[in-house]
Amino acid sequence: MDKKINFFGKNLNVYKTNLHTHTTNSDGKYTPAEVIKLYSEAGYDVISFTDHHKTNAVSTYDPCGMTLISGIEMHPMGPRNIKWHILAVGVPEGFSYDQDGTGQDAVDAALSAGAAVFCAHPYWCGFTSAEVGTLKGIYGIEIFNSSCIKIGREYNMQCY
Repeated sequence: MDKKINFFGKNLNVYKTNLHTHTTNSDGKYTPAEVIKLYSEAGYDVISFTDHHKTNAVSTYDPCGMTLISGIEMHPMGPRNIKWHILAVGVPEGFSYDQDGTGQDAVDAALSAGAAVFCAHPYWCGFTSAEVGTLKGIYGIEIFNSSCIKIGREYNMQCY
């Protein structure tokens, strides 16, 4: 890896990464192989496949020089009958969760499986900061999502 950044006196590696990617295995426009080719050509180092409700068999794909990570986007019911969009990055291929459980149940299952867990596009979903704060153990929230541009909610702004 030849991309470095000096961060507080330490030379750290920099990786061009997308941790929220859908394919035709859910609602994406491209097949996994096409996604890999497009991201590889764009100079990415890492992509995580986070299709809705299922993982991808990333170990079977040609990574084209990138690191491929198995992930999933989970949609348990949340406050005010709005479904959570919870990203679990680094789950085992074939990971499943109780779709009738709570958001916290989904987070806990993913954490137990070794994933890093994030709340995806909470502003687009309509969640407040206080509601997102009820999810214990998440690593963070998605702050930009280009697929939300068409409705003007690509940046995450929270209301209380």
